Amino acid sequence: MLGIQPAHDNAVLFQRFQAENVFWTLAVAEIFRPGAASRVPVLPIAIFVPVLVGLVLLTRPRRIAAVLDATPPGWLIGLQVYRVLGGIFLVQWATGNLSGVFALPAGTGDVLVGLLALPVAYYLHSGAPGGRIAARLERAPASSISQSRSAS
Repeated sequence: MLGIQPAHDNAVLFQRFQAENVFWTLAVAEIFRPGAASRVPVLPIAIFVPVLVGLVLLTRPRRIAAVLDATPPGWLIGLQVYRVLGGIFLVQWATGNLSGVFALPAGTGDVLVGLLALPVAYYLHSGAPGGRIAARLERAPASSISQSRSAS
């Protein structure tokens, strides 16, 4: 369907499962706990290695192009609904556990984008004349907040 062989997909899924299994095993063994016996900084490695591996996989032009071409734009925008969880930054700020310099722009931007994701995705999918403009404007709250913060 997307020019990707099922056998290759199974291999990628199996490799991802193996990587997750390794990280969960290390987490259960408390390797990531500060002051662990390891002299190697395991936590940064556990954070950056999967990201770097993912970037290598995503930079294969044929694969990512095929997936993005097959995915409707409304779906890509609608997926941003998870960003309402950024409201936890606002909760942490309100309880005094997080600095407002980070929490206010991050939390506000995330919540606004998350709340607007589904309406904008629907508007774009409906084919309304302003659908593409609304899709671009959905990013405006977060970027304008971060730009106003960096200017001050």
